[in-house]
Amino acid sequence: MDSTCLPTDDRVASTEQQQRDDEQAHLANPALSAMSETTDTHALHNLSSILSAPARHSTERSLGVVTRPVSSDLPTALRAYLSAHDIPPEIYDVQIPRFFRVHLPGRIVTLEELQRDVGTTAIAPVVWAPGFYSCPAHVRLVDSALYQAGTVLGMDASSSLAVHALSLTPADHVLDLCCAPGAKLVYLAQALHATQSVPFEGTVTGVDVSKDRLAICRSLLKKHKIVNARLFCADGTTFGALAPVWGVAVLNKRTPPLIRQADFSSPRVFHAPQTLRANRPCLGPMALYDKVLVDAECTHDGSVVHILKYREATTGQWRGVGKLWLDDQQLADLESLQRRLLCNGWRLLKPGGVLVYSTCSLSRRQNEAIVEWFLDEALDARPDPIDVPVGLPDACRVEIAGVQDAALRMDPLRSQTSGLFVARLRKIVPDGYVLSTKDF
Repeated sequence: MDSTCLPTDDRVASTEQQQRDDEQAHLANPALSAMSETTDTHALHNLSSILSAPARHSTERSLGVVTRPVSSDLPTALRAYLSAHDIPPEIYDVQIPRFFRVHLPGRIVTLEELQRDVGTTAIAPVVWAPGFYSCPAHVRLVDSALYQAGTVLGMDASSSLAVHALSLTPADHVLDLCCAPGAKLVYLAQALHATQSVPFEGTVTGVDVSKDRLAICRSLLKKHKIVNARLFCADGTTFGALAPVWGVAVLNKRTPPLIRQADFSSPRVFHAPQTLRANRPCLGPMALYDKVLVDAECTHDGSVVHILKYREATTGQWRGVGKLWLDDQQLADLESLQRRLLCNGWRLLKPGGVLVYSTCSLSRRQNEAIVEWFLDEALDARPDPIDVPVGLPDACRVEIAGVQDAALRMDPLRSQTSGLFVARLRKIVPDGYVLSTKDF
């Protein structure tokens, strides 16, 4: 999440407070508001305290504390927003399970082992997201030994599609322009197959405007022993640090003009392992990133958990809904931010590279309309088909700019996950530009 326009109380809460909305919604939590330049131990302690609480809304609804459908008593402003954007209010009645990802290189964790460790037999694999599992929303993952060891990480299954759409290869330099609170960042780094004992080429660069949220990211990177990722505290609309120097292929003579480092902002590194800290960004076209993820700030209307945090558990009363981006001026500012994030991510993407734009909104204005606007503006951009995972729920395809294969939409009513929009774009290779062999 990267925005100078964010509400001040939007701190990280989803990073396993509810786990199913872990990174996608960039949820905020007042419990983290005091955490600024904390130690990583303190950050993890605060995070664990958040995660220890059961998923409040799912539990209270299953126990009958609030029995009426949420969609029946939505605040006027929220209901008007949903109506204006053709979003069915019934999405907030969906009982979404808790999702988590398992990563243990070199060994298969069996379903029976997971059930014993988590303490419930109600665990099932997500057929269209390898390594992801679902369990009842009230299950406390923080009590799991596998979670404590860094093998299990809470993350909504829908968020896996944003990473999947990048089609990563081990040598990719990846930019996560809106990285907090960090679950997708960890997933990206692990997807490059880097460990402390195996040489690697690919890297992940994470960016966020908040030091508080980056402290959570840093804690997750250290907990999961990520050695190929670095963090920058910067505005994602102006960030400009180039990719690390290693793994950069030598180009033939016919290339576009060299990129000057002075053309980019130079933010200070918030966190990097020693190997990355010692490597200076290189200059030239190959200094740009192979893959860019812009998981942009949005209204979060597709995130059931995020919206329900404004509803009192026992009374059903709504509080603080005005903090949402619901009025016309706020939406205009938000859409401007989304466009600027997308444009800057594109600026940092090398020719032939892939950019994935995603939000957890179900509003066409923040999704298809943003991508279609960008395709009209960027002459070197084209929609690129997404390889749909086997077993993905039906009705996920959506159309952008007359192309149906380049975007997906997850709707809680159909997918039983948090809402998600994801679009894949490829930067056209200019005449005379010579790609390195690793591009293929």
